[in-house]
Amino acid sequence: MKKKIIIIASLMLALVLATGITVAALEATKASSDTSVDGGQSGLFSLKNDATAKKVFIKPDKSSIELSYSKTMTANEVSHDIYTDEKGDNYLFDESGRLISYIMSDEAFTNLSFEYDSRSTYIGEKQAVSIAIDHAKELFGSDFDSFEYVGTQLSSSGNIYYVEHAIKLGENDFITAATCRSQIGKDGTILTTVMKNYEEYLGFDADLLDGITKKEVKESIEKQLEELYGEKLKSFSTNTFSLELKDGAYRIKINTTAKLLQDGTGTKTVNENYYFELR
Repeated sequence: MKKKIIIIASLMLALVLATGITVAALEATKASSDTSVDGGQSGLFSLKNDATAKKVFIKPDKSSIELSYSKTMTANEVSHDIYTDEKGDNYLFDESGRLISYIMSDEAFTNLSFEYDSRSTYIGEKQAVSIAIDHAKELFGSDFDSFEYVGTQLSSSGNIYYVEHAIKLGENDFITAATCRSQIGKDGTILTTVMKNYEEYLGFDADLLDGITKKEVKESIEKQLEELYGEKLKSFSTNTFSLELKDGAYRIKINTTAKLLQDGTGTKTVNENYYFELR
């Protein structure tokens, strides 16, 4: 007996999740000329102030996709140009013209379904990861070479794998905010492949992390917690360590879970982020 599950998703919501845009203004016009542009290894070409009706995007393997200009989305002074292929799938480019995202068309999202029956065969986690890697390499070329596997989660519906890669730095492999995330359906369908914050780490000075260990960072956080909570601090654990760029300086963000003693009421659990500044 077949069990049909319909997944309905808005393209605008996908764009919000993919790019961080929360308020969008559609602000570009179409021109009549067609151009062909070689993206090279990084898929780069100039789009800003030159939005045309069609572009031919040359992928890293030198195969090509003809794209039609759709719109430009701008929020918080950051713009993304959106082009579509013949299927209506979306390709997002940043202000420098770098390809940063692939998102399945809104119509395909809306009509996406998975049919289950006793004869169906679906991919496992390893296959989903392999598909995600191949697609990222196909889109981003050598830009993806710096990314390492972080993990995979299966959606609560059991239909979609969320595969994450990130740039890791330092001897302790601090995960950065430079991520490449993919959504892969259990039938192998590629829903999205989104690269974020890649350029923030191109000029990273590795000496900033020289000699810094997670033990040292944890001890620093423990001191901060003791100063903040004093004798109320019963215990704490560190959940994740990540490297981020804030106001032009790098720092390590540590997500913690602390158990605090409450007068006559047992304990209270607090989940917070703390920061270790790199000097």
